[in-house]
Amino acid sequence: VPRCDPPLNDITKLPFARRILSAYPDAEQGMPYPKNYPVGEPRGTGTPVISGHIWPTYHSRGNFITIESSAGPFPAEIIREFVARVRKKGVVDVRLALPVNQEAAYKELLDFGFQPVSYLPGWFLKGPYRYDCVELIAGLPRMHTAESFVERAIKKIDDNMSA
Repeated sequence: VPRCDPPLNDITKLPFARRILSAYPDAEQGMPYPKNYPVGEPRGTGTPVISGHIWPTYHSRGNFITIESSAGPFPAEIIREFVARVRKKGVVDVRLALPVNQEAAYKELLDFGFQPVSYLPGWFLKGPYRYDCVELIAGLPRMHTAESFVERAIKKIDDNMSA
């Protein structure tokens, strides 16, 4: 199945995306990307209706949820409310895949707390073509950088030496 050439935008300019895209030089030029988002994974478990909203289709393994797709005129708002609901039920993180042409949705989801974790070339199959996606996760544990670890170690040594 041919892979469509992704648009050049903030998503495809990410360093990890550029590395992957340089490894996949052949792509079908000029094919439009799908308008729906997020695309999630290829299977779903249903669309419960709660408080008048059609919630995203999703599936769950353990204490995380993968969103399959989101319907309605304001999918980012529905995703925000859905994430708030499932967090109250003990869900640690929420995952979804977004077609790389959805730059506005990408920025909205980043503002809400989602983080990009991987670039998925040719991941979404629709019709006779495959489309690139970016995987986003809300609820990742905060990673300590080496610099902050070193700074904490220095402070601890300084405190012990001055005592």
